[in-house]
Amino acid sequence: MALWKRIKGLLIADDGQQYFETQMKDAAVPQLTGTLVEARPACRPKELIVAIEQPDIPEITLKLDKPMMGKPAVKREFQFEAVAEAFVKSPFMLTMTAEAAKLQGLETTACGPVRRR
Repeated sequence: MALWKRIKGLLIADDGQQYFETQMKDAAVPQLTGTLVEARPACRPKELIVAIEQPDIPEITLKLDKPMMGKPAVKREFQFEAVAEAFVKSPFMLTMTAEAAKLQGLETTACGPVRRR
């Protein structure tokens, strides 16, 4: 949490966009713990919306290198390492990329069968 507070503090500062461009963009960020707010799509997601400080306030969009297997449980904590890709100051959102295989602690359940027409 201390690492995240430091990163977010630097990003929301007056020169936050410059900090992102010169120090964070395309750089790996050490492991963070977050709460899954939403998976897009719900089954086999390729994008996760993550809260860090407060469990219902999204702060990170995590783009995965490939779809996850199954449906991840929302409102659950998990750990991830990622690379910073983009940043928007207001409303705050840090977009990062991560390898789906390296997510830790994210529980999943099987998705229903694929319906074919």
